[in-house]
Amino acid sequence: MVKAISWHETNIRWFVLCLIGVYPLAQFLIAELPALLGEQIKNYFQVTQEDVNYLLLFESLPNMIMTLVGGLIIDAFGVRRSYVLFGLVVILGQFLCLVSVFLQSFKLMIIGRFIFGIFESSGCVAESYYINKWFKDKENSFAYGIDTALCRIGSISASILYPFLYSASDNDLSRCLLMCFKIAIFSFITILILTQIDRFSDIRDKVEDQKLESIELRQIKNFSLEFYITLISCATCYSLQFR
Repeated sequence: MVKAISWHETNIRWFVLCLIGVYPLAQFLIAELPALLGEQIKNYFQVTQEDVNYLLLFESLPNMIMTLVGGLIIDAFGVRRSYVLFGLVVILGQFLCLVSVFLQSFKLMIIGRFIFGIFESSGCVAESYYINKWFKDKENSFAYGIDTALCRIGSISASILYPFLYSASDNDLSRCLLMCFKIAIFSFITILILTQIDRFSDIRDKVEDQKLESIELRQIKNFSLEFYITLISCATCYSLQFR
């Protein structure tokens, strides 16, 4: 009996790459809104620039810790279930941001941004897992390159989309937040499709949904000097992009 060819070796993997790429594109489209419509948010809620900066701050703060928690969740429940959970939390955050406009509650928008940021980067961990699973050798680097490019495309697209949408809707801020909410829902739908394709692929290949290898904090002391040099280099280069 001839063994069935794994979907990982067929053109289905390129469709999977398209699905994987939606998440970083969507996250950057959503995350850029306060920076692009800062003045409009200030005028609508009658707040200061410092208050607007809190929208960016409270999105970023949870990412400093929750990426570790997200890794533990993936380890406990598997990548597919965790990825779906992360997508749901993003939708919840954007829903609160949308409601905040109708209620004219700036505090509710801050809460929504905070919830959005809780598992934003954790979703990138799950996303990276799928890239490594579906693409090997030279294709792996290509897939990561596409993924990174989509992040930048998301930023550029946001800088065009939101100012245009705001002007075209007679300065209606809710239209921009509604667009963010729709983008979050679309991203979640692609997560569902991706995880189901991956599940059926595993059934064909007779493997189970994997959990990421656990790392204990005491193992940090065993990491080599080269690891820390690489870590500092990557962190420095990445920080310069957002200076």
